[in-house]
Amino acid sequence: GEANLILHSDDALTTRTADAMLAQKGTQSAVQHLSEVLKRSMRPLALFRRAKMRVQIAFGELDEVGADYARQRDTLLGGALQDLSETIKLDALHAEAYLCRGCLEANIGPSSSKTRKRAMEDLAMAIALRPDDARPYLARAMTYESSGLMQEAIPDYLAAARRTGTLGFPLVAVALIYAHALRDDATAVFYCARALHAEPTCTRALVVRAECLHRMGDHRRALADAVRALRWAPDVPLHRALFARYLVRAAQTPQPRTPHHHIYLPHFHSPPPN
Repeated sequence: GEANLILHSDDALTTRTADAMLAQKGTQSAVQHLSEVLKRSMRPLALFRRAKMRVQIAFGELDEVGADYARQRDTLLGGALQDLSETIKLDALHAEAYLCRGCLEANIGPSSSKTRKRAMEDLAMAIALRPDDARPYLARAMTYESSGLMQEAIPDYLAAARRTGTLGFPLVAVALIYAHALRDDATAVFYCARALHAEPTCTRALVVRAECLHRMGDHRRALADAVRALRWAPDVPLHRALFARYLVRAAQTPQPRTPHHHIYLPHFHSPPPN
């Protein structure tokens, strides 16, 4: 009752203070502040905030060329995992802690069936606690994919796509599985079209679809997608290379008597026509 409310308020105040120190003095000072507080009382919000800050330091603030880089990173990430586990002990319904721990378990240290199993259990718990959140579905799909379980990854990518609505990435990921792992370019083209419907400026979907159309022999439509990708992101070298490649290939392809696809040559400083 009232005691829990006071404890929760203290925990929130602790994390707000740490955030203020983060803005003023940097991540290391904020972590030190949280560590001092946690010596007196283990609080789930403070533990979770320290875990996130440790990950931030490990991946964003260490000197990657230093002699102790690997050791320092492993120490920080190990500490983050411990903080997340302690958070879950204190708050068994902390969905974010399950999600973060699952992602760390899936991506750090030596890969093994045991660590993947733990990661999958954590991500499944995050999904159970927040079934409308796309992130644990994405994390589990990527864990399946990194383990070579492509068919298992597809339903989770599609579940994430249904929950994001305007994000093309999950559908492009499905298209890539069909294009490269399952050797099914036609289905990959279908999912690229869905990705572009969700996110019309998704240049990755254009690139993947162009590659598939090129392999299918539809060089003019491949060129049209390369043109569109180049118009949206003209400074990407890959887009220029694909445009040049497909332009040459389309020029070598006989023009159909009745053109079925219009190629719009770009003006690079304006959005594409509707």
